[in-house]
Amino acid sequence: MALTARERQARRRAKIRSSKEAYVQHLQYERHRKQHQRAAQKEHMTDAEIKEFQLKEKIRIRNYREEQKKKKENIEAINNIISPYKTNQAGGKAVKKTQLTLPKSPRKRLYVIEKLVKNSGLSLKEQAKNHSSAAALPSETKQLVADFYQIDEISWQAPGRKDRVIIRSKNKTGDLTKTTEQVRYMLMSLREAYNAFTTKHGSLLGLSKFCELRPMNVKTFDHIPHNVCVCPHHENIRLLLQSLRSHTTLSTDISEFIEQITCNSTSKSCMTQSCLECEEAVENYAPTNPHTTLEYRQWRNGERTEIEELKGTVGEAFAELKQQLKGFLLHTYIKRCQSQHLEYLISNSNDQRIVLQVDFSENATILSQNEVQSAHWHHHQATLFTAYAWINGKDKSNRSIVLISDCLQHTKYSVYMYMDYIFCFLKEIHPTVKHIDIFSDGAGSQFKQRYLFSNLYSWQQKHELQLTWNFFATSHGKGVVDGLGGTVKRSVWRYIKSGKSSASNAEEYSIIAEERNPNIHIKFIAENLITNKMGELDDHWKGVMAVPRTHKMHFVAPVDPYSIQISEVSSSDVKYRVQIRDQIEENLESGAKEDVVYAVGQWVMIEYDKLEYPGEISKIVQNDIQVNVMHKSGHFWKWPETCDEIFYKKNSIIKLINPPTIVNSRGLFTF
Repeated sequence: MALTARERQARRRAKIRSSKEAYVQHLQYERHRKQHQRAAQKEHMTDAEIKEFQLKEKIRIRNYREEQKKKKENIEAINNIISPYKTNQAGGKAVKKTQLTLPKSPRKRLYVIEKLVKNSGLSLKEQAKNHSSAAALPSETKQLVADFYQIDEISWQAPGRKDRVIIRSKNKTGDLTKTTEQVRYMLMSLREAYNAFTTKHGSLLGLSKFCELRPMNVKTFDHIPHNVCVCPHHENIRLLLQSLRSHTTLSTDISEFIEQITCNSTSKSCMTQSCLECEEAVENYAPTNPHTTLEYRQWRNGERTEIEELKGTVGEAFAELKQQLKGFLLHTYIKRCQSQHLEYLISNSNDQRIVLQVDFSENATILSQNEVQSAHWHHHQATLFTAYAWINGKDKSNRSIVLISDCLQHTKYSVYMYMDYIFCFLKEIHPTVKHIDIFSDGAGSQFKQRYLFSNLYSWQQKHELQLTWNFFATSHGKGVVDGLGGTVKRSVWRYIKSGKSSASNAEEYSIIAEERNPNIHIKFIAENLITNKMGELDDHWKGVMAVPRTHKMHFVAPVDPYSIQISEVSSSDVKYRVQIRDQIEENLESGAKEDVVYAVGQWVMIEYDKLEYPGEISKIVQNDIQVNVMHKSGHFWKWPETCDEIFYKKNSIIKLINPPTIVNSRGLFTF
């Protein structure tokens, strides 16, 4: 249907207003045009007509000013609350009736009132702000708060393709824009997050302003869907504290609770209950009525994990809290150390040292927009392996990587192929990189196992890199990679749902994903490439030894083809060397011959005062070899309290030996 003259003119004016410069020129042109029009009009008027015209203009201006005066009086009447009712009681009843129908939310109530005033032809006087612009919050502080909400320790990024929020805002030109962001769910209350912010950055703002600055894509704790993987250690402690809140003075806030029962929540001795001052600090909060009956809930692992309703006494619940406390504090200490180490490495990343986080996303289901009923039960799937690299600590330099495969098994073979490709890709786009710090969760079938540990040294040699692998604490491996999988799945499904394309297998799925996500590097890894590599990898993994207490460690770095370096947390100064392969037999059993070449870092057996001592070579000066030796402790060996490190002659060396294997957390080793 053709536009009317009025509609065409309205469209023309809107187009002119879209450009600020063009709009100013238009107003100037219209001003001159009206002046010429009035001048030309007066030229053809008689004196009587000019006087009549001037009189009409005076009346028009007077009427306009009266209207403006009435509007001002209406505003003053509203602000002064001049009652039109005969009695105050009648006015009060009318106000009360209206108040009962208004929404409870202050923001919604204000919105409804403003709409009613506007629809009634009235207006509200804008009240002056209580503080001057000089006291306004700096933009740097606002950005600091927004970034704080995005930290993985504060909020968790949802991985689903439906976990998104559309944010509408105005750009610099004033035009409305909308962006799609992946939803994040807070892992604590707003007050707990505010306390964590003030602990880290000081009192830069109040709680209400902190809550106001929460980004729109960060949802509060009560919006978390029921299927989110909550940490069982934290959840069980939280449930116990809530059930005991009426019987003890222990805080139900996890962070405050830890501060109550420790001298220093950043100290390992306090967080492992080995500190003499706060080891029994929780006893200071023992309930005064331990025999009172109580109901509480706990998550239990049986045939399946489920929440259990328990009935007992306050004393029994408090005893359960003390029993779980040691494991919970150590778990919290590891979680904090690993998160802080990741944050530190990201802030110090550069062209030569990159931080990389990797994880498997939930397999993508390949759907069609219009499918027959029987096809609903036989959908193909695709594996999504997600990675995010921090380079120079700046968003514009960071790289998002998603590898898509038709191999649906998340095994040591597929992990090797995916990581090998990622290293090749990063070296190609950043040839100067020399060191990569890798972070992942501790899934035993995928990452935290001896076969991956043995891969680290071969990857180092192949790609000329220094590698370290860091593991998050159990149930705390969430991060930016979780949103990558959801972003790719959502973009592909929206495109397929629109009818513009379709996918029947993983390779076609990856083509659509690459087209719809230009800012993400997407690559298809065929299943046959993985299966063809299996035989070679099996040969490579022959003889790889199990690493004792693998579940307790959260840092691994390769030393040589035969050993790795491990520690409980990444930032720990105490690191243990663990053997994962047997060294070549002829090197191990060779005696102390003159033609044997020794090197720093090798382990040898030394004879001293007719006793044998194992030790590590620390220095070589011609024929003298400095060895740091261990002492006997029962059936095992341990490092002495005072370092036993002296020079020996070559003929004191009995033989080369393998590095020791750690026995327990008390510093005992075996050979």
